[in-house]
Amino acid sequence: MTQLTALDRQKTKLVVFFSALGLAGFLLNMLAGVGLWQYAGEGRTEVPTYDRFVGELRHTSDSKLPVLAKSVFENWSACEAKRSGMTTVAIHALITASIAGMAFFAICLVLGWQVHQKVSMLTDAGSPPQPPEPVDETWRGR
Repeated sequence: MTQLTALDRQKTKLVVFFSALGLAGFLLNMLAGVGLWQYAGEGRTEVPTYDRFVGELRHTSDSKLPVLAKSVFENWSACEAKRSGMTTVAIHALITASIAGMAFFAICLVLGWQVHQKVSMLTDAGSPPQPPEPVDETWRGR
């Protein structure tokens, strides 16, 4: 088996660092999903075209108002139901993907930390990295 160097120890530190960074990123992503879920659940979301529909109702003649109001309400309700369903699906997908990513990076973090500990326990692992050996370029033709 080849002898491990301090450079190998640094590589394992990088694996641990990026695993912790990935775990933190997915944790923030999950917190954003939970915040979005709470925001959408409180009913503070509105259909963006609602104001346009209300304006349309205000400028319609009295004879056409009941028919227009009924069609606008039905279309608006269908739009709201579809948008609400899509928002719920997107929020749940965001949270589920975050949990899966957190589990993956947690496993990588634990395994990377274990490898780092094993490499650190070896006798040569604590020595600082050495500069590269000089390269002999006399073999090149002139």
